[in-house]
Amino acid sequence: MSVHNAQVQKSRQDHRGRRLLLDEATDLGDRLLAWLKAQPGCTDGSTVGTLRRRHEWFDAIDLLVAAEVPAAIVAAFAASESVATVVARSTSRATVLTVDGARVTLHAVVPDRYVAALQRRTGSHAHNRALAAGARRGAAAATEAELYEGLGHPHLPPELREGAGELDATGASEVAGLVTVEDIRGDLHSHTTASDGEDSIEEMARAAMARGYGYLAITEHSPNVNSIEPGIGLDVGRLREHVAAIRAVAAQLAPEGFALLAGTEVDILRDGSLDYPDDVLAELDWVVASPHTELRQSPARATAKMVAAASHPLVDVLGHPTGRHLIHRPPAAIDMDVLIAACAEHGTFLEINSNPERLDLSARNVRAVREAGVPIVISTDAHSRNAFGRLRWGVLVARRAWLQPGDILNTRPFDAFRASLRRHRRSLS
Repeated sequence: MSVHNAQVQKSRQDHRGRRLLLDEATDLGDRLLAWLKAQPGCTDGSTVGTLRRRHEWFDAIDLLVAAEVPAAIVAAFAASESVATVVARSTSRATVLTVDGARVTLHAVVPDRYVAALQRRTGSHAHNRALAAGARRGAAAATEAELYEGLGHPHLPPELREGAGELDATGASEVAGLVTVEDIRGDLHSHTTASDGEDSIEEMARAAMARGYGYLAITEHSPNVNSIEPGIGLDVGRLREHVAAIRAVAAQLAPEGFALLAGTEVDILRDGSLDYPDDVLAELDWVVASPHTELRQSPARATAKMVAAASHPLVDVLGHPTGRHLIHRPPAAIDMDVLIAACAEHGTFLEINSNPERLDLSARNVRAVREAGVPIVISTDAHSRNAFGRLRWGVLVARRAWLQPGDILNTRPFDAFRASLRRHRRSLS
């Protein structure tokens, strides 16, 4: 490589920006937009591109504003305190690195071009190609809803604009009524100070009640996870003591119409067996089985391991099934079609874990789960009372997969949720 080419490559790497997860990218986009909208002559603004479509991680994010003088707001943005380096700039666009190393591109248009630009810069290339001729006819629309309706389509939420058949939907019912945070009635995966959480049983339960939930499952780790983080997994004796404490709090809260479930997040071991014996699992109200170790097995072994867990008669749901950790760890090499079929056969649910570092299952996998008719559980995996707020990220995954409330187990009131559990499970009281 020549000295010149090496310098060019280094320059490109220096301007690449760091990778952002959905929560961090959303926060950054919101903060920059708040500043932009406060500038003279700025009349509107939004995130666009993959961030507005709510992907899971980003090498860069895009913003769009409407401004009376686009060049002026581009110049102001490039000179703002948030910007460390201007990578490229024109009268209508600036690409920068922020002071914390994120790559951001600002697009600016005059107000009467904003709606058309918002639609165009939000949709994927495939979506926009499918819309192509009509999008030009909709350039004068006052809103995106008016633009889509004028083209003979229901208003498509940004999360669906991927070119995955959304324009072929037969009517508004297929793209409207997507699940929202407000549809969720309970959380089925959480931790307390008994394991690696920050708050007590009652503090977690009261926080769930404050969100309007009707039920919460406390699901501490099992012993195998101690190989990763010593001391956080409960042996059988500690688990039984903890279950007794959960049931005591549950009895206090029951008169207030709240159901607190004693559960576990039991580790799935290398061969697919579980980290607690069956007689212990049978004492619990709710069992989440999750992979935390042995995540780099061959596809055949990884799939067999998860199928074995899905087939276990005391497992209710598979937690973060692929074990992926966005940015740091790829998903296990599981044949998802085989695993989904096993869940359908045995009545086992699958989880969307709302932790922004996981978002596991992915939207692509969730859509396959939906098509197979297997109910999804959206859980926060909350390790503190404040972490219940990250439910929004799991709901966004579900929306990208076209899920409506009826596709999700924990949109149901407690009695309906309880009735959905396997008939061989003991009755919850």
